[in-house]
Amino acid sequence: MVSEAEKLIPRPWRMYGFGVLLAVFVLYFLTQLPSGGLIYGLAFSIPLIAVMTFSFRISLTVLVFSLFLDINLFYLIKLSNILTIQVIISYWLTHRDATVENQLFPLKAVFLLFFISVLPSFINAVSPGMSLLMLSNLLLFWGIQFVVFKHVEDYAALKRIIFAYFTINVINTVYLVYQVLGKGYGRTFGFSGIMFGDYAAIAIFISLMYLIYGEKGGRVPIILTLSVLVVGLFLTQTRNPMLNLLIVLFLLVIYMIRRGDIVLVKRRNLVLGVLTVLVVAVLLAGVLNSIGLDVFKRVESSTEIDQKELVEQGVTSNSLLTRFFIWQIGWEAFKAHPVIGIGIYGFPFTSEQYSQLPDILYNRYVKTLTPHVGYYTVLIEAGIIGFIAFLVYITSILKMAFGAIRLAVTKEEVSFAIIFAFLQVYIILSLLFSDAWLWGLGSVLWGLLTGMMFAHTKMLNRKYLDLR
Repeated sequence: MVSEAEKLIPRPWRMYGFGVLLAVFVLYFLTQLPSGGLIYGLAFSIPLIAVMTFSFRISLTVLVFSLFLDINLFYLIKLSNILTIQVIISYWLTHRDATVENQLFPLKAVFLLFFISVLPSFINAVSPGMSLLMLSNLLLFWGIQFVVFKHVEDYAALKRIIFAYFTINVINTVYLVYQVLGKGYGRTFGFSGIMFGDYAAIAIFISLMYLIYGEKGGRVPIILTLSVLVVGLFLTQTRNPMLNLLIVLFLLVIYMIRRGDIVLVKRRNLVLGVLTVLVVAVLLAGVLNSIGLDVFKRVESSTEIDQKELVEQGVTSNSLLTRFFIWQIGWEAFKAHPVIGIGIYGFPFTSEQYSQLPDILYNRYVKTLTPHVGYYTVLIEAGIIGFIAFLVYITSILKMAFGAIRLAVTKEEVSFAIIFAFLQVYIILSLLFSDAWLWGLGSVLWGLLTGMMFAHTKMLNRKYLDLR
């Protein structure tokens, strides 16, 4: 429901357009500043912050845009984390007088259990102040879920968020192609950071669902958008998102075949949709390779073992070997404090005391870095207690996400339920390879997607459970 505060703004569509254009200008300006000038540069953001404060739609759109700007304000605290606070404030100001149904926020008790379970780890934290600051990632992860859950009341609101996400995805891909083909850059991510591989993979999956469930007349623009996104994913040369996407597509096909009674899609449409993605991917990979862009170079290199021994300087180009150092230190840290961990978000600040590496190797490959694997990170930093609570939480998310598919009746309801359920599968799989979903940009996007899933389940519950 739109609050009275937003209705007071004349011609909302013009205000929204002005806010988005202002956001583009301000965010571009911030990306051009050196890291030391960001704090002063934020002063130029005051007009944008003022507009965002009294328009929640603008705030949410700007937050989506900010996911594609890897602006680091302090260690792993990103611009998106700060804007999440602004979005929460904007929601409170623009919705406080709105009449809303008394809907209980989903999984609140389970999240609280996980949050409480990580607090004992502060006993062993070497830098409790930094760990406490980084704990804000969890609070903001929950906060963005809450406001999106409360705000979204219909499919139009969900589609607006997805449209903003697709728009910035395509723009970044076009800029990425310009960098590679126009300027001769090698591996790059456009104006986004390394998370763009995951952003593109998520958008590709949503495009596939639109192909499967959409009308025939709208498939051409979807295929064109899909092609652009596939090019973007290939040019990042990021292995994990490609592998995760393939696994999710495989699981999707199995699920749809086995649950044909509830997914409301003909097997012919399913096969054609998946084949379209694969054919587009193969053709574009062939085109990119034919013009001299070896998009699978890093994938192939991951299977090669450097036969040269590590010399004193620690010379190696294989990322698996560099991560091995981190995982080895992480294991020593876990053995020292297996029950409650070494301190949530604390590994980068305490890894040195568990390291047996020469200083030159530690400083080059481990210092200030996270353990890279999400589940391993939680196990090391929050111990067995926090790890079990985390597993309970993500299992509860999955259970709720797939439960929404069983509630859905129309094709639109089923398509959105499947999108949100399998995007949770994507993230939970990705945690096997990356811990980026636990902080910064990744935690904001995960929170946003989870909030949308909660809101969609709320819509289905209101429509069907109340009737029953």
